[in-house]
Amino acid sequence: MRPYYFDFDQIQTSRAKAIALARPLAWHRSLPPPPPRRKRPLGLWSAAVALCRAWRKRIRDRRALAALDTRMQRDIGVTPSEVAHEIDKPFWRA
Repeated sequence: MRPYYFDFDQIQTSRAKAIALARPLAWHRSLPPPPPRRKRPLGLWSAAVALCRAWRKRIRDRRALAALDTRMQRDIGVTPSEVAHEIDKPFWRA
């Protein structure tokens, strides 16, 4: 008859192996990290969509900046002249 502690150790070892095998392979330190993904060049359509999104974000940000009062402008660290300069820019200029 085998001693009790032997069975306990064997159960713990098999449980640890099961946990280790259930993890993604990237968690194992012995394996090299996966190669970085190469970015595909944007197509013309994707570039146009990205440009429109950037323009809309600028419009939204400048409208929000224009809605701030002088106290809020001081809180974020800009002067009224800087705000006026930023608001006067057209949306296509960064």
